[in-house]
Amino acid sequence: MQARAALESWFDGLVVVFLVLALVGGWVAYGAHVDPGTTTEERTVSSWATTGTYTHEATVTEPNPVYDRGTTLRNRSMYLLAATPDLGGQFAFSYNATDGGSLDVEL
Repeated sequence: MQARAALESWFDGLVVVFLVLALVGGWVAYGAHVDPGTTTEERTVSSWATTGTYTHEATVTEPNPVYDRGTTLRNRSMYLLAATPDLGGQFAFSYNATDGGSLDVEL
């Protein structure tokens, strides 16, 4: 009997608490339904890469104390102008792409 008496005395308070809980749960469910969040998805549809290299060389044509005549010097950081007056060089360029594509290069 004490349980029934306690339930009767707290009945109005319990109804209010359960009603508030139901409203809060409804509000949270509505917010999740209206704005479920944003999903970002990335996908690579094509990719490309370029490569460029320099090569250079000079042949010793003038007498000097360091190199013999006819010696070819390649990819040096420095050439002696008095020993190697002519310098030759080459630039190689390559382009790779996953989807083929085309490329215009101007040097």
